[in-house]
Amino acid sequence: MISIHIEYEARPGRFDELVARLREESQTCIDEDEGCLRMELGVPESAEGWVTLSELWRDAQALEDHKNKPGHSHTWQEPLVGSKRVRVSRVIASPGKPAAPRGQAPATRTPT
Repeated sequence: MISIHIEYEARPGRFDELVARLREESQTCIDEDEGCLRMELGVPESAEGWVTLSELWRDAQALEDHKNKPGHSHTWQEPLVGSKRVRVSRVIASPGKPAAPRGQAPATRTPT
């Protein structure tokens, strides 16, 4: 698996617009890119004007397919993003719990 972590600093006055667009783009990837396993958008607690995006891709080919699909571009970011930092990693471990079905609370452990 391939993990991508991106930190965006919004241009002054453009934070809400940036977050809205990242939400839209993230959902499109989940819906349309078979190899996109997860998109997580976050706002750091102590960094006003910043937003983070964590992506998880099945493999390098899935990411390459995403990059090469017709219409793929990041030019929409130019008026919204003052700076960004991108880190791409090969995932070496990914422990987790299964997600609950939509509309249901996650399963919890019963104390023993």
